[in-house]
Amino acid sequence: MATLTFWNLVALILERRRMKSRPAGVLNIKFKGERFLLIGDLTSGAIAERKAYENFEVSYAHLCPDGNVRRYHEIIGTKDDIEVIKK
Repeated sequence: MATLTFWNLVALILERRRMKSRPAGVLNIKFKGERFLLIGDLTSGAIAERKAYENFEVSYAHLCPDGNVRRYHEIIGTKDDIEVIKK
């Protein structure tokens, strides 16, 4: 059995905090040939680049409840254009 050192405990606590700080519904997706994160679920949510998401910047587009993907109020795709990437 492994011994839990002080630094292992600190790492576990920090990892748990990091996991709790992220929304539960963050999916890796491919949209129009590019990789993004979908913050939400496949019914609605923000579509953002990983760097923008991690830096709390503006998202690229939004998946609306009606199934359309909008950017600046313009429809640029639909829910069918989103491919979930399994990790």
